[in-house]
Amino acid sequence: MTMEQATTLEVADRLDILDLYARYSVLFDTGQAEAWADLFTPDGTFFIVGGPSLYGTAELEPFAERRYRDTPGIRHIVSNVIVEPAGDGARGSAYVVVLGGVDDGAATQILTLGGYDDRLARTESGWRFESRTYCAWTNGAAANGRLFGINL
Repeated sequence: MTMEQATTLEVADRLDILDLYARYSVLFDTGQAEAWADLFTPDGTFFIVGGPSLYGTAELEPFAERRYRDTPGIRHIVSNVIVEPAGDGARGSAYVVVLGGVDDGAATQILTLGGYDDRLARTESGWRFESRTYCAWTNGAAANGRLFGINL
């Protein structure tokens, strides 16, 4: 790898990574758990600070299935995505607001606010999450525990 490869990302790579971030939200929010889990490397990890740590497709897919089933109307709104080269991959970060239904979907509320910290890998299938860490900035909504399967 040349020094240039380690310090820059091509425009096409940046667009592909932005698409990865968008697909993450849309696939999760529409209950497409298998396709969502495929956005991670096969041994990819998802860590929720103060919540579960998920390792590999075998844990990621059922997590997404449960969250979709248990949180009517869930919507991830992701913004302020920053992507930087890191070795032969990339690092990314973003803000996220998660909305969801309460009272069996009759109302919508903010379930959690926070940020993602990501390690990204270029694979034969395109860019994938090698690891994703979510850290909530606030834990005010009681529904936050329901969303992530933890008791608050």
